Amino acid sequence: MGCFSFEELLAGCEVRELPEPIRRHVSGENCPSCSRRLRLVQRMLALLPGLALEPVPARVLSAALGVPGRERRPLRYLLRLVPRTLEALPALRSSAPSQRLLYRAEPYELDLALLDEGVLLGEVFSGSDTPGAPLEEPLPGSASLYGAEGVQHAELDRDGCFRLPGVRPGAHVLVVDRAATQLVVPDLEIPDRRT
Repeated sequence: MGCFSFEELLAGCEVRELPEPIRRHVSGENCPSCSRRLRLVQRMLALLPGLALEPVPARVLSAALGVPGRERRPLRYLLRLVPRTLEALPALRSSAPSQRLLYRAEPYELDLALLDEGVLLGEVFSGSDTPGAPLEEPLPGSASLYGAEGVQHAELDRDGCFRLPGVRPGAHVLVVDRAATQLVVPDLEIPDRRT
């Protein structure tokens, strides 16, 4: 008969009496490898009850007991460009010469300004019927601009504003992440300012 694996010997030692095939192989056939493994398993099982194990950290325990798939995912809003009308004028607090764009997905508005020197300014508005009202609850967040040249990141300030310098021309996707919300502008086209 062939040798038994460590796992098979461990399973055999968990019962009151060693199973006949293991006993016959170790004792009757005098297999030195299985005898050595069996002694190790028996010594390990004798030591285990006396070991002082550390308590499981509370955050690990709560994560393990949590219901899978119930994790809160951010609500995603796809923002669309608002045609320029008198009711939909961007309200960004910047007087620098710029191209101004307003994006909206109720209840959010994103006011963007592309300054002549290639800086993209943005301000997020929410939760009010008043156009240009600041965020009701300032929360930490970030803005990420994805383009062919790479990714740029900026933190939102307490007023919901961000600044991305050195933005390159081309097609981009802008993602604004806040605590429970993700605002996405899937089709932001940055024009070449040199022409």
